[in-house]
Parts: sequence; C-alpha cells; structure tokens
Amino acid sequence: MTVLMDAGISRGIGGDIGPKNIAGHEGKTVTHGLDGLRQRLADPWRMGARFAR
Repeated sequence: MTVLMDAGISRGIGGDIGPKNIAGHEGKTVTHGLDGLRQRLADPWRMGARFAR
C-alpha cells in the first residue's frame, strides 16, 4: 500500500450495502447505502482508503 501512496495513487472502496429487493415490485432492486455509512467507512479510512464510489 505504501508503494501506491508514494506514487500518488489513492485507494478507494465501494461504500454501498448492495442491492435489495423492492417490496411489491418483483425483480426490481434498489441499492442501499446511506444508513450507517460513516461507521462502515471508518475501518477502510484507517487502512488508507481515501474515496468511495
């Protein structure tokens, strides 16, 4: 990881929880992600991640 950071390359992660089914709409999904986002990103931040997509 240090080699990448020394080269100016930032590490990022996907911050969402993933797709969940929409009630009453079979086959349709929505991506969840804002609930608990701060807590989910704390560990990756400590490990060097600097952005989320």
